Amino acid sequence: MKRLLFVCLVITCHFSSLAQEIRTMKIDELDAFIQSATKPTIINFWATWCAPCVEEMPWFNKIVNQNKNVELVFVSLDNNSAYPAKIQSFVKAKKISATLIWLNETNAEVFCPIIDEDWAGSIPATLFINNSRNYRRFIEAQLSPTEIRKQLRLVSRK
Repeated sequence: MKRLLFVCLVITCHFSSLAQEIRTMKIDELDAFIQSATKPTIINFWATWCAPCVEEMPWFNKIVNQNKNVELVFVSLDNNSAYPAKIQSFVKAKKISATLIWLNETNAEVFCPIIDEDWAGSIPATLFINNSRNYRRFIEAQLSPTEIRKQLRLVSRK
């Protein structure tokens, strides 16, 4: 019996270590993360219930992850009940490989203007930043693969 319990514990630990980490952040932490980015970074705001978000995520994942000089970050705006299990299950099923953050905020009137003063709060929305060049571009819309490639070229310029 003890041996079976030990085996179950080892298997549970192994599979939980395979799960992709989803960091939780408040808006001030996310803003500090953005301000301190040392390489070109693309931050996509999404939710599991947002059809256009779900459609564009694999495009970002495929296109941006081919460029090792750019960091891709997906920030989930899902509600508390989705964190972490539903979000983790979703990114695993979609084979998403990027930095994952769950924004632990509920008041869009507070967090949206910190990201971009003109953000009305709709998603998907994407922030392209290159702090070394003071480059910042915010797009509040679903992006096509062609537009993602274009924005990737712009953000990753030296």
